[in-house]
Amino acid sequence: MIKNHREYAVTRAQLRRLERAFKEQDAAAAPPNVHPLLVRSAREALAGEIDALRREVAEYEHLRDGMTRQWSIASLGELSETLIRSRIAQGMTQQTLAQRLQLPTQQIQRYEATLYRGANLERLQQVAAVVGLRLAIQAWVEPDQPAVEIPSSASATERAAPGPAATANSLAS
Repeated sequence: MIKNHREYAVTRAQLRRLERAFKEQDAAAAPPNVHPLLVRSAREALAGEIDALRREVAEYEHLRDGMTRQWSIASLGELSETLIRSRIAQGMTQQTLAQRLQLPTQQIQRYEATLYRGANLERLQQVAAVVGLRLAIQAWVEPDQPAVEIPSSASATERAAPGPAATANSLAS
Protein backbone atom coordinates (compact mmCIF):
# COMPACT_ATOMS: atom_id res chain seq x y z
CA MET A 1 0.00 0.00 0.00
CA ILE A 2 1.33 3.43 -0.97
CA LYS A 3 1.06 5.69 2.08
CA ASN A 4 2.40 9.06 0.92
CA HIS A 5 3.51 11.11 -2.08
CA ARG A 6 7.16 10.04 -1.75
CA GLU A 7 6.19 6.34 -1.88
CA TYR A 8 3.90 7.15 -4.81
CA ALA A 9 6.77 8.75 -6.76
CA VAL A 10 9.12 5.85 -5.97
CA THR A 11 6.50 3.27 -6.99
CA ARG A 12 5.75 5.06 -10.26
CA ALA A 13 9.46 5.21 -11.09
CA GLN A 14 9.84 1.50 -10.32
CA LEU A 15 6.79 0.74 -12.46
CA ARG A 16 8.29 2.64 -15.42
CA ARG A 17 11.58 0.71 -15.05
CA LEU A 18 9.76 -2.63 -14.95
CA GLU A 19 7.60 -1.72 -17.95
CA ARG A 20 10.74 -0.81 -19.92
CA ALA A 21 12.37 -4.09 -18.89
CA PHE A 22 9.26 -5.98 -19.98
CA LYS A 23 9.31 -4.30 -23.42
CA GLU A 24 13.04 -4.98 -23.78
CA GLN A 25 12.43 -8.61 -22.84
CA ASP A 26 9.77 -8.78 -25.56
CA ALA A 27 12.10 -7.30 -28.16
CA ALA A 28 15.10 -9.45 -27.28
CA ALA A 29 15.50 -13.03 -28.37
CA ALA A 30 15.58 -15.61 -25.61
CA PRO A 31 19.12 -16.71 -24.75
CA PRO A 32 19.82 -20.05 -26.45
CA ASN A 33 21.17 -21.65 -23.27
CA VAL A 34 18.08 -20.86 -21.16
CA HIS A 35 15.15 -23.26 -21.07
CA PRO A 36 11.97 -21.72 -22.58
CA LEU A 37 10.01 -22.56 -19.44
CA LEU A 38 12.42 -20.49 -17.36
CA VAL A 39 12.11 -17.57 -19.81
CA ARG A 40 8.32 -17.78 -19.64
CA SER A 41 8.36 -17.94 -15.82
CA ALA A 42 10.58 -14.86 -15.62
CA ARG A 43 8.27 -13.01 -18.01
CA GLU A 44 5.17 -13.97 -16.00
CA ALA A 45 6.83 -12.90 -12.76
CA LEU A 46 7.71 -9.53 -14.24
CA ALA A 47 4.17 -9.11 -15.58
CA GLY A 48 2.78 -9.98 -12.14
CA GLU A 49 4.97 -7.38 -10.44
CA ILE A 50 3.91 -4.77 -13.01
CA ASP A 51 0.23 -5.58 -12.39
CA ALA A 52 0.69 -5.33 -8.61
CA LEU A 53 2.40 -1.94 -8.88
CA ARG A 54 -0.27 -0.67 -11.28
CA ARG A 55 -2.97 -1.66 -8.76
CA GLU A 56 -1.12 0.13 -5.94
CA VAL A 57 -0.67 3.29 -8.03
CA ALA A 58 -4.31 3.22 -9.13
CA GLU A 59 -5.53 2.77 -5.54
CA TYR A 60 -3.42 5.70 -4.33
CA GLU A 61 -4.61 7.91 -7.21
CA HIS A 62 -8.26 7.03 -6.53
CA LEU A 63 -7.82 7.84 -2.84
CA ARG A 64 -5.85 11.02 -3.49
CA ASP A 65 -8.43 12.23 -6.02
CA GLY A 66 -11.33 11.52 -3.65
CA MET A 67 -12.82 8.83 -5.87
CA THR A 68 -12.85 6.21 -3.11
CA ARG A 69 -14.28 7.19 0.27
CA GLN A 70 -15.92 4.03 1.63
CA TRP A 71 -14.52 0.60 2.48
CA SER A 72 -15.72 -2.66 3.96
CA ILE A 73 -13.43 -4.25 6.50
CA ALA A 74 -13.88 -7.75 7.87
CA SER A 75 -11.68 -7.51 10.97
CA LEU A 76 -10.01 -5.10 13.34
CA GLY A 77 -6.76 -6.05 11.66
CA GLU A 78 -7.88 -4.11 8.58
CA LEU A 79 -8.54 -0.92 10.54
CA SER A 80 -4.97 0.38 10.22
CA GLU A 81 -5.01 0.43 6.41
CA THR A 82 -8.47 2.00 6.53
CA LEU A 83 -7.11 4.82 8.71
CA ILE A 84 -4.35 5.41 6.16
CA ARG A 85 -6.80 5.27 3.23
CA SER A 86 -9.06 7.74 5.03
CA ARG A 87 -6.20 10.18 5.58
CA ILE A 88 -5.25 10.04 1.90
CA ALA A 89 -8.90 10.34 0.76
CA GLN A 90 -9.23 13.49 2.89
CA GLY A 91 -6.23 14.97 1.09
CA MET A 92 -4.35 15.00 4.38
CA THR A 93 -0.59 14.49 4.57
CA GLN A 94 1.14 12.66 7.38
CA GLN A 95 2.46 16.05 8.51
CA THR A 96 -1.04 17.55 8.69
CA LEU A 97 -2.34 14.55 10.65
CA ALA A 98 0.60 14.87 13.04
CA GLN A 99 -0.09 18.57 13.57
CA ARG A 100 -3.77 17.96 14.28
CA LEU A 101 -2.87 15.23 16.79
CA GLN A 102 -0.07 17.38 18.22
CA LEU A 103 2.50 14.68 17.48
CA PRO A 104 5.81 14.74 15.60
CA THR A 105 5.44 13.83 11.92
CA GLN A 106 7.89 10.99 12.50
CA GLN A 107 5.41 9.40 14.92
CA ILE A 108 2.72 9.24 12.23
CA GLN A 109 5.29 7.85 9.81
CA ARG A 110 6.18 5.14 12.34
CA TYR A 111 2.52 4.36 13.03
CA GLU A 112 1.79 3.98 9.34
CA ALA A 113 4.99 2.04 8.58
CA THR A 114 3.96 -0.51 11.23
CA LEU A 115 0.25 -0.28 10.39
CA TYR A 116 -0.43 1.29 13.82
CA ARG A 117 0.84 -1.78 15.71
CA GLY A 118 2.23 0.40 18.52
CA ALA A 119 -0.89 2.53 18.88
CA ASN A 120 -3.39 1.97 21.66
CA LEU A 121 -7.15 2.03 21.15
CA GLU A 122 -7.45 5.63 22.32
CA ARG A 123 -4.88 6.75 19.72
CA LEU A 124 -6.69 4.79 16.98
CA GLN A 125 -9.92 6.57 17.95
CA GLN A 126 -8.16 9.96 17.83
CA VAL A 127 -6.74 9.24 14.38
CA ALA A 128 -10.15 8.06 13.14
CA ALA A 129 -11.78 11.25 14.41
CA VAL A 130 -9.17 13.54 12.81
CA VAL A 131 -9.34 11.79 9.41
CA GLY A 132 -13.14 11.80 9.54
CA LEU A 133 -13.50 8.03 9.59
CA ARG A 134 -16.87 6.77 10.76
CA LEU A 135 -17.40 3.10 11.48
CA ALA A 136 -20.52 0.95 11.44
CA ILE A 137 -19.56 -2.30 13.11
CA GLN A 138 -21.42 -5.58 13.17
CA ALA A 139 -20.15 -8.25 15.53
CA TRP A 140 -21.22 -11.83 16.08
CA VAL A 141 -19.99 -15.06 17.54
CA GLU A 142 -19.46 -17.99 15.20
CA PRO A 143 -21.19 -20.89 17.00
CA ASP A 144 -19.17 -23.67 15.38
CA GLN A 145 -15.76 -22.03 15.69
CA PRO A 146 -13.28 -23.34 18.26
CA ALA A 147 -12.12 -20.92 20.92
CA VAL A 148 -8.85 -19.13 20.17
CA GLU A 149 -5.96 -20.16 22.37
CA ILE A 150 -3.98 -17.23 23.75
CA PRO A 151 -0.22 -17.92 23.96
CA SER A 152 1.19 -18.23 27.48
CA SER A 153 3.22 -15.05 26.94
CA ALA A 154 -0.04 -13.04 26.82
CA SER A 155 -1.04 -10.89 29.75
CA ALA A 156 -3.41 -12.20 32.40
CA THR A 157 -6.17 -9.93 31.07
CA GLU A 158 -5.85 -11.40 27.58
CA ARG A 159 -5.87 -14.97 28.90
CA ALA A 160 -8.94 -14.31 31.03
CA ALA A 161 -11.01 -12.71 28.29
CA PRO A 162 -10.24 -14.01 24.81
CA GLY A 163 -12.39 -12.72 21.98
CA PRO A 164 -13.03 -9.12 20.96
CA ALA A 165 -11.27 -7.67 24.01
CA ALA A 166 -8.18 -9.76 23.29
CA THR A 167 -8.29 -8.65 19.67
CA ALA A 168 -8.49 -5.00 20.72
CA ASN A 169 -5.61 -5.54 23.16
CA SER A 170 -3.50 -7.07 20.41
CA LEU A 171 -4.08 -3.92 18.31
CA ALA A 172 -2.53 -1.89 21.09
CA SER A 173 0.56 -4.11 21.25
